[in-house]
Amino acid sequence: MKLIATLGSTPLKDKPFSYQIENEIYKEFLAFKAVQRHYEILDKDVTIFGTKETLSKLGNEIKHHKFENIDDIQKSEGFSDNQLAFYMFEHIFNDKEDDFILDITQGFRHYPISIFSSILLSKNYNPQAIYYAKTTDENAQEFKFIDLLETIYSSNLIILINTFIKTGGVPEFGKTNGDMDKLYPFLKKLGNELSLNQYLTAINSAKHIEKIIDSLRDKFKFLDKNFNELTKDLKQISSLENKSEYIQLIEFAQFALDKNLLVQAMQFLIEAILAYLDQKLQEKYPNTLVGVKKLNITKNTRKTSQDIYKIRSAIKSDILYKKTINKQKYQAIFGTNLLNLLINLKDIDIKRNDISHPNFKNTGISASLVYKYISDFKKMVL
Repeated sequence: MKLIATLGSTPLKDKPFSYQIENEIYKEFLAFKAVQRHYEILDKDVTIFGTKETLSKLGNEIKHHKFENIDDIQKSEGFSDNQLAFYMFEHIFNDKEDDFILDITQGFRHYPISIFSSILLSKNYNPQAIYYAKTTDENAQEFKFIDLLETIYSSNLIILINTFIKTGGVPEFGKTNGDMDKLYPFLKKLGNELSLNQYLTAINSAKHIEKIIDSLRDKFKFLDKNFNELTKDLKQISSLENKSEYIQLIEFAQFALDKNLLVQAMQFLIEAILAYLDQKLQEKYPNTLVGVKKLNITKNTRKTSQDIYKIRSAIKSDILYKKTINKQKYQAIFGTNLLNLLINLKDIDIKRNDISHPNFKNTGISASLVYKYISDFKKMVL
């Protein structure tokens, strides 16, 4: 275990302060000394961030510890505060998996804030506690250490929830606690399922996450609004469990569009239209497979996703790309909606193929256009 402490240049008082960590009381002149004693950390594993004034006034107290002169490093390297914080952590740790404790009770406040940022944004560092000793008496002689990691975890929980609400995905976090661990891996799994178009497993994941949120509400009452917004998203997914396939797909297209995921929205929309065509063809012609006569598939062969893919690809080819199709057969099923379905499907298919390639030439694809496609299809079938 290592200890990192910030230290200013305030001279020692005549008598030591009283520091409480958990249920233990330590009499020390400097806050970090109490932390060192509590965790039985060796002198060689203590690093102090300070200035020349720190050395001048407190040199005897820190002579057995590693000392980093903040001002000298910043001046010689030309670092900003954030750059300085990252440099210090890189310089201190050879093994970034080392456990460490950070004490920011004493010293310059803006440097600890930069260090906070480093820890929050990094996946590599492993803080066990971030201590700040707050005074508990009027004479400022008694202090109690509070661990700011809980505040960080709560902030991360807010970031996690709000990021999913906005994007349908989640950020990476370097360190989580028990409450975060309840939600983070499952919300990350759901985000991955959505990005891979695994909508059936996404429905089950959404149902499971709703239960997790219910278990967290009492402890995090201040997150009620965030939880409610997330639950609204989850119910948008979980409520599709027993719906027809094309309805599931069109609603996932809407969900992806709401997160500004245009490629996924268009893919879901194409699959929704094909699923709709497929279902209606099955209902009208239960004993034949329209458009798939050349495939080695019988009407009862729908055992795998590959079978269904072949059938629907054949339907798409039959309807969109053959010079002659049996219009009367399709017209009897889809009526006046047939022409609009075909026009939209072909246009969407071309545009979806275009944007799936890097550096494509944008020919007018936008969220508003995809929204129109989705709305038009919903009006036809819902």
